Formats: sequence, C-alpha cells, structure tokens
Amino acid sequence: MKKAVIVTGTHGIGKSATIREYLKPKLGISKNHKKFELNTKKGFILSQSFEEGQRDPIIMIAKYCHYTYLVLAGRPINEDGSLTQKVKELLIKENYNVEIVEIISSEQKHYEEKATIIFDYLKK
Repeated sequence: MKKAVIVTGTHGIGKSATIREYLKPKLGISKNHKKFELNTKKGFILSQSFEEGQRDPIIMIAKYCHYTYLVLAGRPINEDGSLTQKVKELLIKENYNVEIVEIISSEQKHYEEKATIIFDYLKK
C-alpha cells in the first residue's frame, strides 16, 4: 500500500524542522538524507514545500511516485496560492493513501508529537 503524508503549515511555522529534526531520526536517517527504507519498502522526503520551492506538482509527483512512501510539505489548503489540494489529488491518482498533518505551533513538543503521528501512519 502506497502512503503519502503532506505536512502543512504557514510559512516558517516548522514544517521542515518537524521533518528534519524529529521525523528523520525516527526513520533512521540523517538530516541531510531524503531516501529511507521502512517495512522493506522505499520512501522519499521533500521537506521544502512545493510553494517555496516553486515546484510543479505534476512533474514532482511523476518523478517520485515509484516510491512506496512519500513525505511532502505544503501550505494549508485554505491559504491563497496553496498547492496542497492539487498535490493530494495527484497522489490519489497515483494510488496513494494520503494523510495531511498540520503544524500549528512552533514548540518543540508539538514537532515531536507530529513526527510521531507521521511515523506511526507510515509504519502501520
């Protein structure tokens, strides 16, 4: 089963920090790595949001949809200019089960909790 998580939050709230500082160690990879293995299947992480990176969702999803697991970042769906809904729809078309995890606080404990939620979703 293919799974994707879109970590959402406003600019500068800590999407990348949650992924880099708290999720990656749970996945057994360093802060600089983007590829991981879980349950003998391969995954990929893009911690910079599509909006910040000015990435085309169609091109990016096509490039990475061969991975079983994807962890991506985006702006909240209701924010002007957000690509999250488009990314979610593209992932569903590629047979991913998609979970959206929203970062709403810049506190370390919040990041830790959200990283655990992401990891547990991918792991099960």
